[in-house]
Amino acid sequence: MDLEKVYADSISNAQCAFAYHEGVFDDAGEMVDYIFLDVNKAFEDITGLKKEDVVGKRFVRDIIRDEEHGVQWAKIYEKVMKERNLIEFEEYSEENRKFFSVKAFSPEKNRFASLILDRTIEKKLQEIVQYFIDSIGDNVDYECIAKFACDISGADYAVFNLFDKNGLDFTTVAVQGVNERFKKLSKFLGFEIVGKRWPYDPIKEEMTKGQEITIFNALHDLTGTKIPKEITLRLEKVFKIGIVAVAKIRKDGKDLGDFTLIFKKNNRFKNEELFLLYLSQLGLFLEKNRLASELNESQKMFYTLAEYAPVGFLSCNTKGTITYANKRLIELMGSSSYDTTKKINLLEFTNLTECGFSQKLKECMQNEKNIEYEFAYKSLWGKFNWLRSYFTPIKENNTVIGANIVIDDITDNKTFEYDLKEKVFRDPLTRAYNRHALENKLPSRLSEVKLKGTICCIAIVDIDNFKEINDNFGHKAGDAVLKYLATRVKKELREDDLFIRTGGDEFLIYLHDIREEKNASNFIKRIFDKITGSYRLMDENDEPYKIYVSCSIGAAFFPKDGSSVEILMAKADKALYKVKNSGKSNYQIELSD
Repeated sequence: MDLEKVYADSISNAQCAFAYHEGVFDDAGEMVDYIFLDVNKAFEDITGLKKEDVVGKRFVRDIIRDEEHGVQWAKIYEKVMKERNLIEFEEYSEENRKFFSVKAFSPEKNRFASLILDRTIEKKLQEIVQYFIDSIGDNVDYECIAKFACDISGADYAVFNLFDKNGLDFTTVAVQGVNERFKKLSKFLGFEIVGKRWPYDPIKEEMTKGQEITIFNALHDLTGTKIPKEITLRLEKVFKIGIVAVAKIRKDGKDLGDFTLIFKKNNRFKNEELFLLYLSQLGLFLEKNRLASELNESQKMFYTLAEYAPVGFLSCNTKGTITYANKRLIELMGSSSYDTTKKINLLEFTNLTECGFSQKLKECMQNEKNIEYEFAYKSLWGKFNWLRSYFTPIKENNTVIGANIVIDDITDNKTFEYDLKEKVFRDPLTRAYNRHALENKLPSRLSEVKLKGTICCIAIVDIDNFKEINDNFGHKAGDAVLKYLATRVKKELREDDLFIRTGGDEFLIYLHDIREEKNASNFIKRIFDKITGSYRLMDENDEPYKIYVSCSIGAAFFPKDGSSVEILMAKADKALYKVKNSGKSNYQIELSD
């Protein structure tokens, strides 16, 4: 199997955007820009930038229009390469009108990779849900509603109209877009658009009849004779108008209002399904606010929105009792029904307390603040997911009465990130960890045993006379020995132990939390015996032959011999060379008295 091709295909077809870059530095060694080396299909879809337009190009100089913002990105990535640690951050792109969640790491000097997720819809869904919750019964912010319409659909301008009770005449209540340009639009027409009351338009009604969203190729196709054609054509030219859409807001078959969505040339209508959901829930929202007698039923409207949301949704009271769970949440948990799910107490259930969910929920309600939290979770029904949750307190008369929790399944993203990291941290020949693990995994293991006050061991393994194996039997045989040796060793290790290839024929074994030094002695003896012996290989004619392999091992202990990776490796190396100088094929462990 061609592993490089498998990895390349995985990255190319992944839903998560991937980009690989190389830094550009000035004479002082400061990173001022970076070059795109490669991107995948998801990157093109999320950013709108084509591979052929970015690969080989510099981001600040050639691609981004906002140079100052581009330099900010460069500084973030400079930190990634200097620290060689994974960095996570979120950015809002004005150019793309999107929220991006970015994870970046540096697999090699002066280069870095970035994983980019489009969280715009997720963020917008949170914002809309929260707005509908907070605004029931209050004065409606029509500008905010029009802005949501632009954000979801991608429209450059939105005109928000509400119908009279007769369902025929209507009033423009908000206009969203560039304010100065709409002031010009008002002057063209001779009146202020916002607050303008319009009579019933049977032609418009006929053109949009039976459709929730109607798209027109040009503004003059919609306005007809209502506005003189020469004015409409001038508007199209001045504002570079492309398609125009009319989206109706309905409740129980009754027209409550509509949006006229205006797009600049070459822009298109986005997220149609989500926009239809928005229209549906907006209809509910407007009706609840219009009918004071139904204000006590407003929560049902919100539940309807949550029921169709692409993310899980929970509501609970301050005691942790579930008051609502939508269909998606039940799917995420693998639960058999809503009733069985409700039996779980969110503050007391063991699985939730152990993963930190319950503590975050308490913080949300006690401190009256929004919280975002990622965690791995195995449900009562055996389903495992990586989840991202958003906790929002529910308040009534300025008193917290519970919380709303939006839960998104990020398992696929986590799996992709893990596979990509494994590619970076694994030696392709032996599948042992490579030297990157010395900087990223081993220090965290040492920190853990230091915190617990326990003992660990680092052993350096060197294959004796490995050059002679390569010289006498060929490099193919040498590679086979390394792979076979790695397989033997890994079978002996525990989950928290590490096996790292630090050089051509040199390996590091890390034994985690060994409790007593003598345990390491027994363990290393067993590994020495596993490595040392005959290796059965096949030649080019598929004929078997044997090679005798031996090794030398030197070991050091934390914290007795040192507290850092570097010091412990130096001590283990010193022990190794004692073995080498004494005739090889042995191991050296100096136990405490």
